[in-house]
Amino acid sequence: MTQGKAFEPLHNGVLPAKTNPDLTSWCPTMDLVAFADSSGAMLFVYRMNAQLIWKHKQPLASANISNLSWSKDGRLLAIGYSDGTCNVHDSNTGKLIHHVIIPAGSETTQPSDLSCVKWINQSLKVQQQPTAVPEAQRLFDKFLDLDAFYQFPKLSSLASSKASVFSSRFAIEQMIQVARKLDGDIITEGSVNPEKNTLQKGGPVTQDMDILCSVTKQGFLRFDLFGLFTVDNIELGVAHDTLRIGHRATSPTYHIIMQKGDQLTYLPIELKFLQKFGTYLVDVALTSSRILALLGYMRESFELLQTEMAASQKLAAANFAKLFSVYEPTGWDQKRICSEIFDILLTGAPDQYFQNWLCNLLGDKALKKWRKQASVCYDACFKLIVTNMIPVCERIVVLLSSLKGLGEWTERGLVLGLDPEPYKRAIFQTIDLMKTLRQLLREFSCRSKYFLAFLVWLQQFCEQLNEVEPNQGDETLVPIKTEDVANYLCNHFYEEGSSQPLVHNIDSRLEELWGSCDVASKRACGAIHSLVDVGQSQPMTSGKLWDVFSSETATYVATTDVSGTTLNLFRLCDGKSSVYRMTLKAPPKQLQLVDAESLMVLNGDALERLEFTDDDFEGLAGGLDEVSVVSIQPVQKREAQLATFSINGARSIGCMVAPDLQRFQVFDLIDEDDDDEPEAKEKKEKEKEEE
Repeated sequence: MTQGKAFEPLHNGVLPAKTNPDLTSWCPTMDLVAFADSSGAMLFVYRMNAQLIWKHKQPLASANISNLSWSKDGRLLAIGYSDGTCNVHDSNTGKLIHHVIIPAGSETTQPSDLSCVKWINQSLKVQQQPTAVPEAQRLFDKFLDLDAFYQFPKLSSLASSKASVFSSRFAIEQMIQVARKLDGDIITEGSVNPEKNTLQKGGPVTQDMDILCSVTKQGFLRFDLFGLFTVDNIELGVAHDTLRIGHRATSPTYHIIMQKGDQLTYLPIELKFLQKFGTYLVDVALTSSRILALLGYMRESFELLQTEMAASQKLAAANFAKLFSVYEPTGWDQKRICSEIFDILLTGAPDQYFQNWLCNLLGDKALKKWRKQASVCYDACFKLIVTNMIPVCERIVVLLSSLKGLGEWTERGLVLGLDPEPYKRAIFQTIDLMKTLRQLLREFSCRSKYFLAFLVWLQQFCEQLNEVEPNQGDETLVPIKTEDVANYLCNHFYEEGSSQPLVHNIDSRLEELWGSCDVASKRACGAIHSLVDVGQSQPMTSGKLWDVFSSETATYVATTDVSGTTLNLFRLCDGKSSVYRMTLKAPPKQLQLVDAESLMVLNGDALERLEFTDDDFEGLAGGLDEVSVVSIQPVQKREAQLATFSINGARSIGCMVAPDLQRFQVFDLIDEDDDDEPEAKEKKEKEKEEE
């Protein structure tokens, strides 16, 4: 790439509001860029062609957007707020997946502003089976390791509502249908999701976990798996204004860089539970989180069930109230009115009160609406119980049994923080809940048969009283048995709230089950928390912290001195530190690491790209001042008035924002026509050979 080459402009766009220069973030895998407005209330997500995909407004005026972070696969966007909360959204649709509340560290302290929200991808190496194991033995091991959870069909998404999480198929896939399967001694995703298989010929097998890491300015760290399995209140012991995290997927060590005033501090954190738990961490964390996610799914299903029942009961109560009001002059009670309707069923001769209610107060349209709503309600209730709630109970029993068995394992259960007793109790509670659901299902089945027969009879009788021609009546009316109508009048007439005892029973059992699972999950979280080793904080340098980038081999930290004219680029690798110092023309407006070989700096009215190699770094044995400062030329440069920029190093594209904070331009970091690129050279050599 030739010196001074300008960046390749791709697309221009205009934001609907002024953006916050510090809150522009690229998706690592898709061409999506997120902007937060200057007020911190709105978030806009655009494609690189300036097409708006979705936007999100913070409902609370007291909280502003303070952090943005994309997951490694780019499918999730975490938004941190100034009140210590964090929302996780589907990056394609903007659908809220989960809401996380970050504790302040004590019950008497209010949550503080988040200094950092970052998705961390943690890889666990798994021991492969020896190739010398006979195939028959391997097949037998696979048979023993069959996971019953993955033999179930996938759960269906729930009806959409404002507060619903599981109306999104993506949320169910991420939180419940997480593909984890045993293959002999190897835990892989490939057997369920082939595209996620990390097995390579001759290489190790790895198990990946995406963890949301959140830090408050008071110095409390939290690891979160969708807000369900959490390891929180990890005290860093250092209050700060700015914080960045560097981490390699295969390393248990986290590099925490903090800034308070002009002082930068380095703090290492080692997750010892990665080695202690090994692949069982996946079983404990993901299985526990899936159980709680299934309970959340059950809670949403139960709320939908209550909503359907309430809507049906409301209309029935209104219509029966009209019936009782027309019979008020007679002074009859409900039992006497029911007896009168039974006589009408047998004789076909209605009295004036019943005829007034049926033909004048209700009429054919109201009866059709009543029958339709009752039919829809019962169908929805059947579906929720049979398709959603009972299958969830079955899955919970399977997952609880898995953790109970692991907890009863003498060698591992205690180490993993798994007490089998809460899981045993939760299994019995789940079975009791399933029995209650089946009892409610039987009651619905019985009542729906007789009640719908009663409504059909009412509509048919209304048509007879109105002398409707047989070929002009409601064609949806089906033949009914008189005995079904009689059964309703004798045994189920106006049973408003008859199902409430069962519904309350389900509600209480669901709360008890949640409590048991939550207690068991917290014990496992406590075991993991005890294996988080927070090291001693060390003064690093003075100046300003700009960015941290981690490659597969090292973590790079970009800082400038107090004057802002010297760039100190630190390299942290295997407990060793080195630095590369460069001269800047002026204090930068913004600086960002592109990858492990280059960085971008907005310096004055120029956006420049600087390159470096690992050979440029020098050790810090003699101190930072002993390392010489060099002056290098940019490999790419563009003269422009800019407010900010953001780079997606993985996809080699960037975004520049104009000083008005509304106009933006997407640009390409790579010049395809550059003759100095190896691919371009190869192409030209082949063309010459062909000639």
